[in-house]
Amino acid sequence: MSQSLDISPDWTSYLLVDILRYHVAPTLYGKTVDAAVCRLVCTAWRAAFVLPHLVVTPELIHNDSEDLKRSVQQARSLKLTEAVSSALQWLTAIATPGSNFVSLSLTFPGIFRGEASSLSTLLGVRLPHLRTLKLYSHAAPLFIHFRLIAEALGDTPNSLETLDLAGCGIGDECATALLTALRRNSTIRRLSLSQCGLSRDSHDILLDFMKENRTVTDLILKSNDALLENHDSFPQRFCEVLASDTTLRTLDLSRINVPPQIFDALKQNSTLQELKLVWCQIPAVNLVSLLAALENNRCLRKLTAYADSFDAGAVQAIGKTLKSNTTLQKMHLDGSRFFEVNFGPAFDGLAQNTSLRSLNVDPLNVHSMESLVEFLEQHGAQCSLTKLALYLPETELHIVRVVRALSLLPRLQTLDFKLSPLGPDSAEPLAVMIARTTSLTDLRFSRLRVGDAGFIRLCAAVGQSSTLRRLDVGEDSYGEVVFPHVFDMITRSPALEDLEFSGTLIPVKHKPLFEQAVKSSRLKHFGLTFLEPTGMYKNQMNLVEDLQKRS
Repeated sequence: MSQSLDISPDWTSYLLVDILRYHVAPTLYGKTVDAAVCRLVCTAWRAAFVLPHLVVTPELIHNDSEDLKRSVQQARSLKLTEAVSSALQWLTAIATPGSNFVSLSLTFPGIFRGEASSLSTLLGVRLPHLRTLKLYSHAAPLFIHFRLIAEALGDTPNSLETLDLAGCGIGDECATALLTALRRNSTIRRLSLSQCGLSRDSHDILLDFMKENRTVTDLILKSNDALLENHDSFPQRFCEVLASDTTLRTLDLSRINVPPQIFDALKQNSTLQELKLVWCQIPAVNLVSLLAALENNRCLRKLTAYADSFDAGAVQAIGKTLKSNTTLQKMHLDGSRFFEVNFGPAFDGLAQNTSLRSLNVDPLNVHSMESLVEFLEQHGAQCSLTKLALYLPETELHIVRVVRALSLLPRLQTLDFKLSPLGPDSAEPLAVMIARTTSLTDLRFSRLRVGDAGFIRLCAAVGQSSTLRRLDVGEDSYGEVVFPHVFDMITRSPALEDLEFSGTLIPVKHKPLFEQAVKSSRLKHFGLTFLEPTGMYKNQMNLVEDLQKRS
């Protein structure tokens, strides 16, 4: 578990030492720090039980202290917020073979000749523990500069497993250099080219890379809008390569106009385990093709898709797929037209499914809610779902019935009501569900709307639950009478570790009660928002109380 610490000159030295010395893995965001504060922080770091994740800013590098250098060498995760050439040279000089960092994140104002040369030199330094490298540039790099980095990634023997270039906008020419170089790399397992500006000029090199690939198992191509445009039959060729691929396990094509041919490829592919098609605006007829391809698919485990339109045929296809598919564990379907159809046939299919663990349907109409209640009442006890996300309409009577029926799911661990507008009448069945369920560990709301009395009832139930570890109550407003019960819940809960309450304004006069409750609780993370007398908001994720409690 790690927290973030924003160091500024107003922090007193004794507080820093007291907190950092006993805290597990603090993160430093250096802003306007002077050399004295820098020395103090580094001294506290070296006294910590577990060495930290560091975020190094130009202000820290400017101090260039020996304490900071030793701390960087011992860090597990390192981020440079302004990876200019001088900062990279500074890092290279202290990145000895004994460096411990596993993750390196570099944010570039722009990748120019100096930055490219310095980064390629850094990659040439033996970093035996480095597993993840993330590069982000505010300006698209020029090919003449980026190819130095590409060659270094291809030639440098290292243990790098994840290369993340999301948002770099490297374009076709740089992508060609990168994919050509990565053919020589034998360690990278996850490659993210999200939002890199790939288009038809990347077609041939991407296909060649996929054909020869025996290393990369997770390929993220999302947000490259022009990539799968129908040019020179590329969509068909891409799908043919995917059909015969035996290496990829995860493919992310989110925010791309996906051609229907890709669904035929799923009938033949025997290794792909996760497919992401988020915000792909899939027409209903193509969604039916996708689901039909999965009926007899025995390898795909996770599917996330967004349907632009939805009709009865698509719902029937979901039900049919769930009946016949025996390997799919996660199905997350979102669509702007869900509310227009009855999801009942899909629940009929779910009744005969034994593999699905996570289901997200958004949003449901009243008829679909009736079908959901019927399914839960008849088959809930045999259902294998462990995670369920629902967006229910504003029909309080039906919501109460759904909440009562959800308690029949014996394996349910995570329940997310998303934007469902619950109401006062749902408080009691929710409290009963929390009390009766022996598997529920994560409960999330966005619009609870149960009123003061209802929320007090929920606080009592959560305070007694021996399994609930995470609670997100969303945005709401409550009267003064509620807050003592919230703090009592924090104190008494035998399991609660994560509380998100920042959507509710708490008068600052209750802060002492909060501090006292946290110190005697099991909380590892919490979010609250205090309302100052001046009307200003002060967000408290609150680090100080948390760290003091842990020390």
